[in-house]
Parts: sequence; C-alpha cells; structure tokens
Amino acid sequence: MPPLMVFHALKTPDNPEEFLKAAVYLTEKLYRKNQGAHLILLCDPEDLSLFDDFLWTLIPESFLPHQTEDHKASLSLPTVIDLISKPENIPLERDIPNILINVSQILPSSIHTFSEIHQLVGKNTAYREFCRTLFRDYKKNGIPIQSEAITL
Repeated sequence: MPPLMVFHALKTPDNPEEFLKAAVYLTEKLYRKNQGAHLILLCDPEDLSLFDDFLWTLIPESFLPHQTEDHKASLSLPTVIDLISKPENIPLERDIPNILINVSQILPSSIHTFSEIHQLVGKNTAYREFCRTLFRDYKKNGIPIQSEAITL
C-alpha cells in the first residue's frame, strides 16, 4: 500500500529561518497527532544542528524527544523522533507506523516503508522545483496526495 503524501506549503517560502521553524512546528503537530508512531525528520546535512537546537528550544512549553544520527541514546529507550541527514541512516520500526517528515532535497528509495510522508514546501526556488517534481511524479504513479498551507 502506498504512503499518504502530504505537501505542506509555507506562506513565506524564501525565508530560511521561517522554513526551519515551520519544520519544527510541523514535527510537533505530527508528534501530538500520532502518539505511538515513529517520526523521522530528514534534513540537509548543513541544517542538522539547527534542527537539533530548534527541537530543544523553539517551543519552550513542549518537549519533543529526539536523537540525531550522530548521537544515539546509549540506553534502549523508545525514540519518538529521529533527526537524520543521510537517508541510509533512517532507522525503521517494524511494529509501529513510520512517518517521514522530509525537509531535504533527497527522497529515500524506500518510500513504501512509510505510512505517511510529509514534504515541507518552501526554502528557495530550487527546493520548490524539487517539490513540484515530486508532486507530479507521485500524482502520475497514483500515490494519494494532500496539500496543506502552513502559517506561523
């Protein structure tokens, strides 16, 4: 069964800081909505530390339990959000839904292992063109698509 593909369009697409904030708010929204699911935030390598910082600090009253691919928890604790910059490092859980939040220009080849894929649209012109291509490809291949606007 193909995953549900949701494109989230950012109202201010050329503001990099707004893009990062929108990704964190989207992650928090999906975390609250999908208790018990495994969320994977896939970002560009240069944004990894910024996302890590924002997941800790952007929403003061909220705690988003996460780990980065370089700093795995040494204990066997359930990780709710994995922050990844390399698709080959995506850890998949077997018995719970895996939900991908993609804010990179990379799409893992194993998209059918996810129950949902959320693609944030914005950042810059090249990134928006990448998202348009994804949208056309998914639509052509019969993958269910939804679109939502994000405002901060």
